[in-house]
Order: sequence, then structure tokens, then C-alpha cells
Amino acid sequence: MKKNSKFIWINKELYQDCKDKKFCIAEFTKEIETSSRIKIEISANARYMLFVDGEYMGRGPTSVGGDFLNGKIEESYYEIYEVNKTGKLKITALVTSCPTALNEYDFGFFGLYIRVTNEENKEWLGDDSWDARILSERLDTFYTDYTKNENPYSKACVTAEALDLIPSPLSHLTEEFIYPQNFRKITVESGKSGKECLFFDKIYSAYPQITVKCDGKCTLKMTSSEEGKAGRITETVIFDKSRTHLCPRMRSIGQIELEIINEGKTEATVELCIKYVRYPVYTEGYFDCSDELINKIYNVCMHSLKICRQTIHLDSPTHQEPLACTGDYYIQSMIEYLSLGDPTLAELDIIRTAKLLKVQNGRLFHTTYSLIYPWWVFDHYMHTGNKDVIDLEALGLLLNRFDKYVSSENGLVEYAPDYMFVDWVVASCEKDEFLDGGNMMSHGKMEGFSLHHPPKALGQSVLCMFYYNALVKSAELYKIANCEKSAEECLRKAENLKNNINKHLFDKSKGLYVGGLNTDNLVSENEWLPENTKTVYYLKQANTLAVLFGIAPKELRRDLIEYVCKDLTKLEMQPYFYFYLLNALYNESLLEEYGFALIRRYESIINKCDKGLSEAWENMDCDYSHSWGAAPAYVLKKALSGIEIIEPAFKKIKLKPQLFDLEKAELEIVTPYGKIQISMKKGEDVSIKAPREIEII
Repeated sequence: MKKNSKFIWINKELYQDCKDKKFCIAEFTKEIETSSRIKIEISANARYMLFVDGEYMGRGPTSVGGDFLNGKIEESYYEIYEVNKTGKLKITALVTSCPTALNEYDFGFFGLYIRVTNEENKEWLGDDSWDARILSERLDTFYTDYTKNENPYSKACVTAEALDLIPSPLSHLTEEFIYPQNFRKITVESGKSGKECLFFDKIYSAYPQITVKCDGKCTLKMTSSEEGKAGRITETVIFDKSRTHLCPRMRSIGQIELEIINEGKTEATVELCIKYVRYPVYTEGYFDCSDELINKIYNVCMHSLKICRQTIHLDSPTHQEPLACTGDYYIQSMIEYLSLGDPTLAELDIIRTAKLLKVQNGRLFHTTYSLIYPWWVFDHYMHTGNKDVIDLEALGLLLNRFDKYVSSENGLVEYAPDYMFVDWVVASCEKDEFLDGGNMMSHGKMEGFSLHHPPKALGQSVLCMFYYNALVKSAELYKIANCEKSAEECLRKAENLKNNINKHLFDKSKGLYVGGLNTDNLVSENEWLPENTKTVYYLKQANTLAVLFGIAPKELRRDLIEYVCKDLTKLEMQPYFYFYLLNALYNESLLEEYGFALIRRYESIINKCDKGLSEAWENMDCDYSHSWGAAPAYVLKKALSGIEIIEPAFKKIKLKPQLFDLEKAELEIVTPYGKIQISMKKGEDVSIKAPREIEII
């Protein structure tokens, strides 16, 4: 760690309108001379792009995560770039003054950290020897006017603020140019205007790049979106001459609409592409089966996962939320453990989540999501064997907080600030049924109860069940850390909680679990905790978790699954919760009976848009780049292989390959030792190839 690292910024006295948190882009540049290769360490608040002699090197910094509770984070990351050039070199960095997306953390000051060294240990620090200026043309994140006069350079100033910096453990993002389908130059005659809509083969996490050749003013209005509606961003660029424009903010792009007004004396030509950016994939496990629909579902799920892999896992490249959606990242990580093999991004997300728990005293914004943290840590350990991710301080803060939420009277969670998050569905206020969400992807008032932040009667059981699972998984973590007493205490609390769930939240007359009690809230209502309702709900999400976590007695589980799956409508459960349902079905040996039909249900949203995975079913307004619903990509490999990890890091495993209702299947599971390859065809022996370091029992 670099303690109290100094940053540089422009002379604010020369730019009065940039004193506050107004958006601008500052340019910093310095010429150096070196007889050996150089190394550049760089960070910024909020974002940087780095160039050497005009050649693009990369962007950053690695996100610190953050949460909607805005707990204060005290340290950031820096990247290292190796440059195999010598002689006179011009180092240039472009730095945005403030965040342009939710996942970009604001440390409260503007600045660039940069340090250049060569192999002779010569050093060039970020100081007042650097030239700096505000780019006059960059008036807003989405408005650029190149007809503005350029600002002159002045000397940079060292900021009074300092920050501790950690070297990023992540690889640099992979970046590649993607061109529209039927790519061609667009020509607009002098004094004319034109419109064009360009389509891409998939939805990408990308930055648009536009090259315009003109001899005068040419205004380009560009609207990017996923499929015409979701994720619409409009950006205006006014060109004064031929040049290439780099858009400063990533977005989710499946198509781009262009409007061009050429006021020059000769025709203008426009070329557009996008720079597809994502965390690198070094190896990928293969999947193919006899059902082409399932293959397509799998491939769309995997593509959506890849575009959500940035310097943190994103909920989607459209929303770009901070590290607040633990359920999303857990599901994404589980797919990665089997299919991509590289746990680095997941591991850093776990570490950053632990830091959030510590700075926020054991709390995350989404109360239910916070309880997935111990589960995530445990599964990461089982897939990687890395004990270092077990942060006992963060775990203790989380468990201590929830211990205080439990009522001494009924032994259930009663004092949590809310019951957020369950699922993206809307329940009727009057009876146990669900409404067509339509445009319910908002947090405002609506006709029914949103299970994003439900009342107690729709959220208490789910929260209690996630807490039960968190206690069980925490006990495992304490055992790994040789904290036997803490493990025993977690198991004791888990058993008490399970008994109280079955006592108070299970309706014996119906043979089902309710969504929660109908009693009054014991904490004050707030934006995320509505007044409770007297309506009784037999919530399918709660009954799913009762089976998945082993809360329900074994003899009741099939009846509960039948209740959940029979006549399950798309209004009742979104693709996100299918991760829990499909895993419950697999655990109870009911996947063939119910699960494959549920997986094939994805056909409807892929028919609507197959360029990326929809956040919700086709009747909802949503984005098409959400991998929280990508459960089929995990469950298909898990179920077809029958894999069970006995010893961490795949050292000892069980395999029980089966085809279910398929004719044939081939798949690869990526492990730290290489790929496990399984090939099956109905009526033939199963072929299994595995690295010799793995013991299969």
C-alpha cells in the first residue's frame, strides 16, 4: 500500500467554474526522456485514460465498490502499465472530475496520481512540473463542442488531499473494437442532414468511438440503447474539423441511432464503432447439448455474464450500480467457478464487500443481500481453497447486527430496518396474488407491494431464511478458521431460528410457509419499509428457500416444490429467483420433473431479445444485460455433471453425470488444475477426462 499518496489537479483559480463538483475533463501531460523501459503507476478521482505518445494504454482506476449507504472508504486502487519504449516520450492522462456512473466512488476531491519510473530507477512524480488544462470542448458527460477555443496549459497543482493506494490485483480490462452489422461509412452532403440506425450482433458493454471527416461545423447526435428502448443515452458532439471522438462513459449498446447535420462546405463522412470493454476471459469451459434452445439460453447467459464483468461485477452495464447487489455477484461468481475458472474478480468483490461491512458496522444497503456474504465466502473457499477471504471481523459485525434484529419473544427477525430485497415482482395489496409489473422497475409508489422493499408479510420469512443459511455457512467458516466455539454458537442460533420459523411462519392447515407475520412493524416505517398488511401470502420465494436451505422437514419438501412449480406464473417469480429454485429442485432430485421446463421458459425473453439476457420476463420494462438471471449457465453444468466438491479447490470431487431429458451433452468444468471434460450420449458409456491432480470418488 502507498500511504498518503499525493494527487495533482489543475490550478482552480484559472478555472473558477470547476471549483465545485461540476463535470469536466482535465488533461495532464509531461515529456520525459528515458534510455530504458518505463513503468507507470496511475490512479485518479474519478476516472482516467492513459496515453503514451498518443497511443492509448488503458483506463481506470479499479472500482472500490461502494454501497448506497455511502460508508466512507479510505483507500483506492492504482494500476501499473509497462511501456516498452525509450527516448523522448509524452505521457498524457485525461481525468474526469467526478463520477459518471453509480459504481464510481467519489472521494471528495479531484485529482490524478501518477508515478513513472524506468529500469535505472529514475523517477518522474505527479507534481507541479506537469502541464495541465481543462478540455474546453468537454462541457458535459454527453455534450462535446470542438468549436470551442482550446485552453492554454498551466502548471498542475499538488492537492492538499491525499489517499492510501493499493495496487490493483486485477488484470487490465480487455478492449476490442466491434463494428456495426453491414458496416459502412455514412456520407452527408454539404448543407444537408441525415439519419441512420446502426445495429450490433449482441449487446456490449462499450464506449462509442466516432471518426468524422469534415471541413467545418458538423453536429452529430448519437443515441445508444440496447434494443431501441432500454438503456437509452443521447450524446451530442459538435465537430469543427476531421477528428476522432472518444466517448467518456461506458454504456450498454445493441444499437446506435445517428442524426448528422453537416454545415461544412464539402461532404462529411462518419465512421462509428464501439470499444467493447470487459474483464478478460483466459479460459472457458465448453457446453453443448442436443437441445438447441438450451444451447442458445446457455450462450446468452454466458455473454451477459461477460459484459457484467468489469473491475467489479456489475448488475448490468446499463445500471452500473455500486457493490450493493450481493445476490447478483454471488450468482455470477458461481457460474465463473465452473465455466471460467478465474476467481480473481469474485475474490476482490468479496474483499471489497468485507470492507463495506467493516466501515458500515456490519450493514449493507440491501438487508437480505448482506446475508449472502457468508454463503459467497464459503463457496469461494470450496472452489478455490483460499482461506484468506475469510474475514472474521466483517463476519462478526454482520452476525452481531442480525443478532440484535431477532425478537426475544418469537425468535424471528423483527427489528431489521427493512426486508429488502426479495424479488422484482409486485403483490396485490388485497389478496395473495401478483400483478403485472409493467414499468414497475422503479422504487416509486405503485398499485401493489413491490418485493424490492416489501412489507413484513411479504419479506420476513425470506429474510429469516437467508439469516438461517448465513448462520450455517458462518459456522463452516468458523470451523475452517479453527474457531470452534463461534461455530457451535452459530449452529445453536441456526437451530433455534429454524425451530421458530417452523413454529411461527409455517401454516399447518395449508402445509405452506407464509411470507411473514401480519403483526405491526416493531421499527419505524421508512422509504424501504412500508406499513404491514393484514393480507396473508403463501410466498413461493419463501417456500423455495425453505426447501433449498433444509428448513422444511424432508417429508414436506416435495409438496412445497409442487406448490411452487405448479402453475408458477411469470408474475410470481423473476429469473433472478430461479437460481434458488433450480438449485432446490436439483438438491431434491426434481430437476428433470420441473427444472428443464423452467429453463426452457427463458425462450420467451430470448425471442424478445437474444442479444443479451433480460432483467425480467417479457411483460416487464427492463434492461437486456442482466446476468442475475443467468442461473441456467450454472445449474446445467452442475446438474449434468453431478459435481460435488468434497475437498476445497476440486482436490476431491464426486461426479454423477446424467442426461435428464437430453439425447446428448458435452461440457467442460474449469478447475485450478485444468478442465474436467464430460461427454454423454444416450445409450452409450459416459466419457470423463479429468486432471490427474483431482481425485474422483
